[in-house]
Amino acid sequence: MWFNVFYYLRIWDSTNYLARLVIEVFKEMVIFFVIYMIVHFAFAECFFFVSHASSQDYRETQTYFDAFRYSFLIALGNFNFSKFDVGGNYHQSTLWILLFLCQVVNMIIMLNLLIAIIGKTYGDVKSHQLAYRFQQQAGGIAQVISILP
Repeated sequence: MWFNVFYYLRIWDSTNYLARLVIEVFKEMVIFFVIYMIVHFAFAECFFFVSHASSQDYRETQTYFDAFRYSFLIALGNFNFSKFDVGGNYHQSTLWILLFLCQVVNMIIMLNLLIAIIGKTYGDVKSHQLAYRFQQQAGGIAQVISILP
């Protein structure tokens, strides 16, 4: 139901190209989301294997899902490295390198890629704003008319 709000916003001049912008950004983000998930799965696998190379007491993750969640939380800024600095963890430097790489790739590179995708989409929609306005208004009016008895 709430997705239909974007379709109804197409009728007015002040909101029609913004509604189109949101729809186009979602279309463009599909490929970005696939790449983003591949990066998370790659780091999750690295954290999983390094964690399982350590002894049972020093494992940061127990399952692959834990490793994926750990990688995702690192991208959000939630760092839990309590077992990194434990004296018996022989993979301490590897874990710190993975943590640093995960932060750089997810927080800097992927976020800049997302901003570039949104900026490109905004530029495309803004350059065709007049054409999109008439197209969106016509589509919105046709949908409202089809609802009426």
